[in-house]
Formats: sequence, C-alpha cells, structure tokens
Amino acid sequence: MTAEMLTSIQRGPLFQSNILANLSSLGEAFLFRDIGSMIANRPAIMVSAGPSLNRNVHKLHRAKGRIPIISVDTSLRILQKHGITPDLVVSIDGLGLSAKHFEGVINLEKIPLAFDLEVTPSVLKPYPGPCFLVGNKKPMVYSWLEDAIGPLEGLTKGLTVAQAAYLLLAY
Repeated sequence: MTAEMLTSIQRGPLFQSNILANLSSLGEAFLFRDIGSMIANRPAIMVSAGPSLNRNVHKLHRAKGRIPIISVDTSLRILQKHGITPDLVVSIDGLGLSAKHFEGVINLEKIPLAFDLEVTPSVLKPYPGPCFLVGNKKPMVYSWLEDAIGPLEGLTKGLTVAQAAYLLLAY
C-alpha cells in the first residue's frame, strides 16, 4: 500500500497527463463489462512474462480455444513467437515502457486490449483491435465517468500489469 501511494505521488502528474490524452479514445472503447462474460464463472489462464513462461509456453497450445488465455503486455511477443494468440491482453503501464511490447506484434486487431486510463497513450491511441476500459479505484477520475456510463469495476490495479490482470480475472 505504501509503495502504491508513493508511486501515485511521484508519477501523479504523468498519470493525469495520460488520462487526459486517453479521454479522446473513449469514444472508440468499450467497457470491460462488455467482454467480462468471456471469462465470467470459468477458469482462465493468465500469462505473465518470466522464466516459467519460457519453460511452459508449449503447454498453452492445448488450452487454446478451450480456456481463455489472458496475456499481460510483457508476454505478448513471447506468446506470438510460439504461435499463440491470447484472447485478451492487459496493459496499464503509464510510464511508456509497455509500448515496446506491442512493437512487431501482428494481428493485434484480433486481440482485445483491456486498459486503464493511465496507460501510456502510445499504446492506446494506435491500438488496432477492440479496446475495453477497466475501471479502477481512482474516484476523482472515474466517478464522473460513471455518471455517464454506469458503474465501473472499481478494481485495485496494483503496481504491475500482472497484479492488474490477476485482480481483473479474480473480479
């Protein structure tokens, strides 16, 4: 909790700038509740980057088409390298680092993106596939949106995209 608060304080101006830049993309976006039924009340596989992914990526071929595969942005290229297209990719990074994870990835138009308004605009604006806004616990930003579009998820996203994807799936 302390680390999350410190990050919010230190990066607050950048996050607010990203939110303002991303507001224009909301007209093109859907709400997470519109895609949530894909994974509601079913098991799903969350794929995050790391040594275990490299050792076990081949096992995902058996799950494809039967169990939804949810990828964090950092594992997207690894999955594609092994011929696996996830059913959803999650991106929340506001620092701009995540944009590189989408470079060179083909068929993004077929992979829905779940995003937070704080995500770097260099991910959201050019994203060719369907985009789904995930509501988090940022009351000042999201409360006025809820007046217009109805209640959002109110998720705590944590500090990493893996935490956010896990909390999204748990929700």
